[in-house]
Amino acid sequence: MFAHYAQSGALTEDTSAISDANGAYVAQLAAPGTFLALVDGSFAGSARITGRAYHGELFVNGGPCVARYGTIADARTLRPVAGAAVVVGGGSAVTDVDGWYRIDLGCSGSIGFNTAILTVAHTDYLTTARTVGRGISGVERLDIDLYRR
Repeated sequence: MFAHYAQSGALTEDTSAISDANGAYVAQLAAPGTFLALVDGSFAGSARITGRAYHGELFVNGGPCVARYGTIADARTLRPVAGAAVVVGGGSAVTDVDGWYRIDLGCSGSIGFNTAILTVAHTDYLTTARTVGRGISGVERLDIDLYRR
């Protein structure tokens, strides 16, 4: 597997890594930021790199399966937010102590045809909503920052 990260927006930082036999890899990035992740040339999602302890898993080659996953972090401190409710396409998850969530929506190829919205809610933060496309297809990573109330 060949993982490639390009910084969103200005495209000021670009790095690549090749995985070992177990699929593990290390990508060296100069600074935190939001990056677009490509694996073997295909879009794998967006990643908000928050620091050294970043949970950087990428799920690839999901076939007809549909899923969204990633981390939820505090926008100011970049620390993970545990206990946030994440909802999309009729599926839901609650973030763990690392701010990690994963919503598996089945393996039918796609979910719905209308605009799909991913919503994140936590009692200490403003609710955040992101458009994830017309319908939901594929397995993609989406990291989100929340702002305190």
